[in-house]
Amino acid sequence: MKKFITLLLLLSINLFFSQKILIDSIQNVIKDKQATVGVGVIYHNNDTLSINNQYLYPTMSVYKFHQALAILNYLEKNKLSLNTTYFIKKEDLDPNTYSPLFKERPEGNFNISIKDLLYYSICLSDNNVSNYLFRYLVNPAQTEDYIKSLGTDEISIKRTEKEMSQNHDNQYLNWTRPLATAILFNKILNEKIFKEEYQDFLIETLIKTNTGENKIKGLLPKDLIVGHKTGNSYRDNGIKVADNDAGFVLLPNGKKYTLAIFIMNSKETDEVNASIIAKISQLIYNYYSQL
Repeated sequence: MKKFITLLLLLSINLFFSQKILIDSIQNVIKDKQATVGVGVIYHNNDTLSINNQYLYPTMSVYKFHQALAILNYLEKNKLSLNTTYFIKKEDLDPNTYSPLFKERPEGNFNISIKDLLYYSICLSDNNVSNYLFRYLVNPAQTEDYIKSLGTDEISIKRTEKEMSQNHDNQYLNWTRPLATAILFNKILNEKIFKEEYQDFLIETLIKTNTGENKIKGLLPKDLIVGHKTGNSYRDNGIKVADNDAGFVLLPNGKKYTLAIFIMNSKETDEVNASIIAKISQLIYNYYSQL
C-alpha cells in the first residue's frame, strides 16, 4: 500500500511539473504582446489549467455558442424539432452587418428551419440570425439565466449584436472567463444536457465551423477533429476589444480536451492575434496528446 501511495504521489508531482512547463511555454508566447490573453483548458473531463482567468473577457460572437445552448433548451422544453421553420421578413435582415444569409437572400420573406438558422449563427457567425433568435425565441437575459442554470455564474449576456454595433462600450457588457467557457464546452461533450438529437447536432455543427481557421485549428494536424466558435470585434483607435476562439479537440486516442483562448484590448494586428491563439493551441495539443 505504501508503495502504491508513493507511486501516486510521484505521478502527481510529475504531472504538476510537466503542466508548469506548459504554462511557462504559454506565458512565453504572450509575455511581450500588447494585449491581455486568457486561457482555460479542461482535459479528459478532469485536469484543468488556466492563465489570466481573473479578468472578464468580452465574448463577442463566442456567445453565439451560449445562445445556441439556450435555443436548444427552448426547443426541447417546447417539444419542437430541429426542422421547425421560422419566417424571415425583409426587415429582419440588416444590410449593414456581417450576414451571409443576407448576402444569399437579401429580399427576405422566406421560411427557414431552426437547424439552418443555428448553422448560420454558429458556423458562419451570422449577426442577423443571432439578432433574430434573440428577438423572437430567447432574449439575452433568458440566455444568461439558462447558462447560469448549467452551473456557472461567470457569464454576462446583456446586448445583442445590433446593440453592440450601436455603442462601443456595449461590447464589454457581454463577458465571461476562459475557464468558464471551457467548462461549458466540456459539459456538451461529457454530460447529457439535451436529448441526443439536439446535443449531437450542436457538436456536429461546431465541428463544421469555418470561421477562424487560422486560430485554434491553425497549427493543429489537419485530420484532427475540432469544434469551435470564434468571436472578434472591430477596432477603436487601433485597439481590438476582443479576438477569441473556444471549443474542443477530440484526440486520436479517444481522450479530449476543451479550451478557450481570449484576447482582450489588443494593439497587435489581427495576424499576430491569430498567431497567438494558434501557437497556444498547438502547445496545448502537443502536451495533452502525449499524456
